[in-house]
Amino acid sequence: MSTEMAKDYSPLVEPHKSFLYVSLDNAQLGLEEKVIIEDPAQHFCTTQFRLMTIKEQLNLLADVAMHIKSAPQSEKTPFHVKTIEDALGAALTHERAIHYYEQKAPRALERWLQEGLVLESTREIIVERFLSDLAQQLPAIACTLAHIYNGGYYGLLTARGDRDAGHKEQIRYIGEMLGFGTPPELTYYVNDPHLGKRLEGNTATKKATILMNFATGFKQDENGNFVEMTVGKRFDEIGFIEDEAKNLKAVMHCIIRGVYTDVLDAIGWNIRTPGFEERLNKSSLSLTESAFTERGAAATTDISFWVKVVDDLLKGIKSVEDAFADRGALIHMLKQKKRWIPDVIKLYDANTMSVQPYIDSLRETFGRREPVVMGTQRSILFNDIDGTLLKVKARFPIVLKRTPEVELFSVTVEQFGLEPDQGYWLKHVAKIHNISPDELHFSFEHFRDPEIVRRDILTGCFKRHINRT
Repeated sequence: MSTEMAKDYSPLVEPHKSFLYVSLDNAQLGLEEKVIIEDPAQHFCTTQFRLMTIKEQLNLLADVAMHIKSAPQSEKTPFHVKTIEDALGAALTHERAIHYYEQKAPRALERWLQEGLVLESTREIIVERFLSDLAQQLPAIACTLAHIYNGGYYGLLTARGDRDAGHKEQIRYIGEMLGFGTPPELTYYVNDPHLGKRLEGNTATKKATILMNFATGFKQDENGNFVEMTVGKRFDEIGFIEDEAKNLKAVMHCIIRGVYTDVLDAIGWNIRTPGFEERLNKSSLSLTESAFTERGAAATTDISFWVKVVDDLLKGIKSVEDAFADRGALIHMLKQKKRWIPDVIKLYDANTMSVQPYIDSLRETFGRREPVVMGTQRSILFNDIDGTLLKVKARFPIVLKRTPEVELFSVTVEQFGLEPDQGYWLKHVAKIHNISPDELHFSFEHFRDPEIVRRDILTGCFKRHINRT
C-alpha cells in the first residue's frame, strides 16, 4: 500500500487505522499519493477480522494453526506450530492454540492473521472463511465491496438528517465495516436542515433528485437556478441500493421521465406546454406504478420494458410514426450518443438482491493477486443505510406530550417505510388509547439524537447484528 490517504482529504470523521480514505481525485494523483492496495485479499481479510467477535477470531487462528500442523511438512517444524508449542511446552491442539492466542493483544492477533495469509496453504482457507461470512450479511455489503475493489466509489444516500452533528459515529462505523471511508461530497443525509435545504419534496423525491443531479452534473440551488455541481459530472454510472418501495418507485419514475425527455429531444419535439408536461408526468407515474407492481425495480434492466415505454410515448404523436417506427433503433441511437438515462442510473432493490455474484466477483479480484488502484472507474454506488448496510434497532416511539417518558407505541423502520405518514400513526395510537392525536408526540430521537444514534451503533456492534440479514 503506497499511502493510507491522499493529502487533500477532508473526512467526516478522523482518519483511523481501520479504514482508508480515498480522494475523489485518487486516480489522477501522483503515484506517491494514490491509494493503492498492494494485496486486496489481505486488506479485505484484515478489515473483516476486526469485525469478528473475540471468540470467532480465536477459533479462526486456531483452525489455521491446526491446518498448518496437519499439512505434509519437511523435517523443519512450521513457524506457527513451533512458536505455540515452545510457549506452552506441549504439543499443539485446537484448545491449546486458543489458549495461546487469547493471551495476545488484538494487534498481535491481526499479525498472526497476516502470517496465515502469507502461507499459500492457509491463504485460501482464510479468504474463503471471510467470503462465506460475508455471504450471510446484507447483500448490499458484498455488492458495495465488489464495486470498491473494482475501482469504483461508494456514497451514502439516506433519509436521515444532521449528518455532521449527529451521525459521525454511523459514518465511521460504515468506513470501518467496508475498510474505506467516503468523501463528504458523496455523503447525503437528505433531511439535514442545513446541507439539504436546497432539496424540495418528500424524502423519496429528495433521493431521486440527488441521483439525477449526479447523472446530469447539474443541481438546482436555493434560488431555483440550475448550476453545475461541485463534483461535476464525474461519474458515467450512478448505482443506488434501496430497500423501501416508495424510494425505489421515486427513482424509477425519474428514470422513466428522463427517458421521455431524451426521446422527445432526439426526435425534435419542442412542444412543451404545461399541459403536455402534466400529461407526461401522469403517464410516467402510471407506468412506474404498474411496472413496479408487476416486476419491481428489475424492470429497469429489461430493454423490452424500455421499448414499451418509448412506444407508449410516441404512438400518440402521428408525425413521428414513420420516421421513428423502429423503437429499438431509436434507443440504440440514444445509447450511442450517451443520452440514455437507464445506462447511467442503475437501481437495485436490497430486498431481492442475490449476494453470490458479488462474492464471486471479490473471489476473482483476490485471485488475481494484483494491486488495485482505488477510484479508477467513473462509477459510484450509493447506499441507503438503514436496511441496506446496517440493521439497527432504530424505531419511532410515540409518547404522551405531558409525560414523554411514557411510550405508548413503537413504530419500526419497516412499518414506517410502508406507511411513512406521522399523522397515520398518531391517529392509530390515539384510537387504541381513546385519546386525541394532539396529545401525542411522534419521536425521531433514534435518527436525530447523537447519543441515541451512538448507542444503537454500539449495541449493534456488540451483538454483531448490525450488518446481518
